[in-house]
Amino acid sequence: MTRLRNLSVPLFLQSLGTPVAVTGFVRSPVSLSYPRGVAAWPRTPPLATTPANAEGESGLFADVDSAFNGEDTVSPLVASISPSKTIEVHALTQEMKARGERVVSLCVGEPDFKPPPAVISATATAAQEGATKYTGVTGSLDLRQAICDDLSRRKNLAYTPGDIVVANGAKQAVYEGVLAVVRPGDEVVIPAPYWPSYPEIVKLAGGTPVIVETTVEEGFLLTAEKLRGVLTDRTRMLIFCNPSNPTGAVHSKQQCEELAAVLSEEGGKGDGVWVMADEIYERITYDTPHAAFASLPGMYERTMTVTRQPTLSEQPIVFNRTHQGLFRYQPRLPQSF
Repeated sequence: MTRLRNLSVPLFLQSLGTPVAVTGFVRSPVSLSYPRGVAAWPRTPPLATTPANAEGESGLFADVDSAFNGEDTVSPLVASISPSKTIEVHALTQEMKARGERVVSLCVGEPDFKPPPAVISATATAAQEGATKYTGVTGSLDLRQAICDDLSRRKNLAYTPGDIVVANGAKQAVYEGVLAVVRPGDEVVIPAPYWPSYPEIVKLAGGTPVIVETTVEEGFLLTAEKLRGVLTDRTRMLIFCNPSNPTGAVHSKQQCEELAAVLSEEGGKGDGVWVMADEIYERITYDTPHAAFASLPGMYERTMTVTRQPTLSEQPIVFNRTHQGLFRYQPRLPQSF
């Protein structure tokens, strides 16, 4: 039996947070299917459905013992994407744990304790009551309305359910938002240090990541001067993670206003630049209060906000996963992706 040597495609799908099942196909056409987000990738080549197949299988796939070289079949786009280091390290920690080794993992953003009992109970109750069917693409209406209420109460931001998209985690939300507005050749500004998925997501959209280095002396904060210095006629988006993953740095409201002012400068190159405001760690701020970028003057219409909703109205609301990613976009964009 042959084996697919190149697993770039499954690894690529995993880097996007997509569950992947690697399976074999027997006497069936070549296919790549996505049942409920799971990609099935053939590990053995299908037999050719040609007249040669009926004559002792002397056709295209006659030599089933020869290794199939997947290198020449992988999309150049996939080949240009670097695997997620976070996922690679996480896989290593899981292997170590399976061997019985004690591991303190700092690679993925998940707590080391179970969900609160109320969340587990609500999940079980929802399943028992039949809340196990497909919802609308953008999420159920009651959940999106609850998110609107939460954002209004905590951030003083007025949205309608039509402005909200619920995703299976923040990575999906960022990916969809970038795909919605970034065109081939566009530049996307990413302050460093950064979450390693940002540049790869931009590349998948055909854009060019523009990395802006920050220093420990600056507190790993993006300054107005540095932002202004990298803006060009091709700049399409600023990805702004506040609080920052991985540094934990928090831009104050004044510092955020300075960045917003650069984007709003008359005759400047910030006109028309979108902001992907990744604010999933907004509640981990300590001594610096968090400022919602969409709440700043002139930023509401151009800002996509990605946030987590672990609790709503003091009660947990569970939808697919405990932590939900969402973003807001302008009405002229498609209402679903």
